[in-house]
Amino acid sequence: MHVHLQFSVFPGHEARWDLVLIALTDITARKKAEAYLEFLGKHDVLTKLKNRSFYIDEINRLERKGPFPVTARPSRSMSTA
Repeated sequence: MHVHLQFSVFPGHEARWDLVLIALTDITARKKAEAYLEFLGKHDVLTKLKNRSFYIDEINRLERKGPFPVTARPSRSMSTA
């Protein structure tokens, strides 16, 4: 469950905060819709497989992450001596 909290102090009560209006709004449906729209932006509708946009974003994310550890194997000598 996702809830949005808003509050405001009534005029004339700002110094002591003894009269405050609090409003709680259930935004679960909105969050679910946002998640679904994000899913649609990164997946094919029919197959549910990740689309090109996902892979482009993933490549950009990996490039921003910085240098990767490099493993080097010793090269074999081409001579048979």
